Amino acid sequence: MKQAVERSARILNYLGLVLIVVGVMFTIVAVVLRFSNISESQSYYYWIAHVKFTLLGCVVLAMGSFVRYSFDNDYRQSWMLCHIDLFLYLYAALIMIHKLSVFSTILGRLWTRADVLVLITTFLFFMIPAIAIVFLLLGIAKVTKITLSIISESRTLV
Repeated sequence: MKQAVERSARILNYLGLVLIVVGVMFTIVAVVLRFSNISESQSYYYWIAHVKFTLLGCVVLAMGSFVRYSFDNDYRQSWMLCHIDLFLYLYAALIMIHKLSVFSTILGRLWTRADVLVLITTFLFFMIPAIAIVFLLLGIAKVTKITLSIISESRTLV
């Protein structure tokens, strides 16, 4: 059991590091493109998408630390694990900002020539899944924070 937990935590750590490195590289490319000939709105979308990618890597790293912390009595909470709820809140906010910016661009293009049904369908297609993901991330953040406090309290009782 302990070997499986360590292997899972190690896989999550590697995956998190890869996501962070790739996200940082893509963010740097988006910043460079911002100062080149690409339009401002497109570089904004790229920047938000890549920062979300990097933040997802931080969340995966924290989840790997959470797996190890919940099954290994000798493992201490890392800084990232202590602030996992903050990472999840930031990730949820970035998802909402990204979806709102994409929706506002589409809305600006469709507003003059579309009827109300097309606008409502576009809203449902873009915003309802984003709102559901945001609520799931907020719930995961609360459950994780409560679980961490329960685990730390149970370790002091033993």
